[in-house]
Order: sequence, then structure tokens, then C-alpha cells
Amino acid sequence: MPGALAAPGGRPWACEASAGREAAWSAAEQSAAASAAATTRQRIAEGNIAYEKRFGHVFLICANGRPADDILAALTVRLRNDPDTETAGGVDDKGSTKDELYERAKDLDVSGRSEMDKQELGQAIARKQD
Repeated sequence: MPGALAAPGGRPWACEASAGREAAWSAAEQSAAASAAATTRQRIAEGNIAYEKRFGHVFLICANGRPADDILAALTVRLRNDPDTETAGGVDDKGSTKDELYERAKDLDVSGRSEMDKQELGQAIARKQD
């Protein structure tokens, strides 16, 4: 991964380690992709750049236990989406379970999360991260 790249709001690129308060959480989430081949990591880095240029926010995906090849496949598919189809604010509400989104909302102290459906959780997380 190009070390000079920085995602808006301090968020890491997919398959890149985070820094600061979310470092441990990010490292654990992306641990399955840590041993990916250099070519796969390079393709993800290039896809991250293309994604941000196309949609105006970083590519985020729930990487819990996902190998880098799966992340690259999801990135490739989502790059084909039109902006209206793509996720709101970079929150992966389509590739995450409601429970995963709930836990993320809990970590961010989103109020009212227990009453939200999956889409509402994704939107609330996006607002809280901005």
C-alpha cells in the first residue's frame, strides 16, 4: 500500500492499517487480508484510489475475516455501481450484517441504534463518521 495515501477523516484504505484510536480494531478486522500477495494489495490500492475519485469517499467494507481476494472482488463490483446505487457515505451496509452495523454503531455511540433497521444503521454510522 502506498504509505503516503491518507483517507479523509483518518479512515484507512481497505487493507491498510489504521492509526490512532481505531488502530487495534482496524488491525483485527483486516487480519485475514494481511498476508495477501503484493499484486493483490497493489490492485486494492489502485481500486481504492479509483473508488474515491468516482464516489467522493473511501471504499469501506466490513473486512472481518475476509481474505484480500474477496475484498478485491467486492471493490471491483462496487466500482461498477452508479453513485445512487453505491452505499451512503462509504458505509458498507450491503456487505455487512445488521449485527455488524449495530456493533459499529455501538462503538460510535450512535443513539437510537436499537430501533434502527440495517439501512438506518448505515446512514447513522456515515453521519457519525463525518
